Amino acid sequence: MSAQDRSQAAVEMPHEHQGRHRADGRPGLFRRPDVLHTVPAYADLGGGALMTETSTAVLQPTWRLNMVAAPAFKNLVEETVASGQSRIVVDLGQVTFIDSSGLGALISGLKATRQAGGDLRIADVPEQVMTVLRLTNLDRVLRVHPTVVDASREW
Repeated sequence: MSAQDRSQAAVEMPHEHQGRHRADGRPGLFRRPDVLHTVPAYADLGGGALMTETSTAVLQPTWRLNMVAAPAFKNLVEETVASGQSRIVVDLGQVTFIDSSGLGALISGLKATRQAGGDLRIADVPEQVMTVLRLTNLDRVLRVHPTVVDASREW
């Protein structure tokens, strides 16, 4: 089954797997289906949720952004930038834990987006993740926003 077939099958599933990213081998990475209700246009470009009016890709890691999940997240950001989307909002609302590997993936994504002339912003940051960002002073580097919609304004 090709990646496109898996993506199509995931979108057609009726419940918990709906909105799953491209490959089943990428646990914890989801599209933001609720973006449909806040932005006039929406399309799926190979796994990243794309808000076409603002040209913003919205990525949502879930559960733990650690040494296991960070490489897949980093690859997803790089693929999104390579597809032409250099404005990325990472919705961290479903992340329960982040470690140095997760922080490294966010910084790597920030570097990739900026080299492509864009930016990476984070939104809906849980308290545990915010504590880690403050302790490492990365809250001064990564632009933190209360919601995805707020993060996608004023590029």
